Amino acid sequence: MPARPRRRCCCLALGLIVLGLYGTVSLSVRLRLRELSVRMALGSSPTAIVRLVMRQALAPVVVGVVFGLVVALAVTRVLTALLYGVSPHDPATLAAAALTLLTTTAAAGAYPAWRATRTNLMRTLQAG
Repeated sequence: MPARPRRRCCCLALGLIVLGLYGTVSLSVRLRLRELSVRMALGSSPTAIVRLVMRQALAPVVVGVVFGLVVALAVTRVLTALLYGVSPHDPATLAAAALTLLTTTAAAGAYPAWRATRTNLMRTLQAG
């Protein structure tokens, strides 16, 4: 089998992950826009708002990555028959998967976090 279709599927899967994470973080920010506006009106800096949104976006992914690595290392005996060309305890593959998930989440959360700091505070606070 050529590597090209497999690479295309991986890129498509990564794109779907980014789109899903972006949608989830964007909805979360939109639902909390009043709270974030109140924080900014009371003196919170835009950097603190971005940090808050990013921390809340990354926290479940960090927990999932740690749990996933523990489970992956625990079930390697079962997976050994399914792996081809990669050892079950390959640290480069495990690190690449974890780094990809964390980077993807950070990229998907950056724009909604930045956009939350650029809202019109008066319009947001008067709208509800």
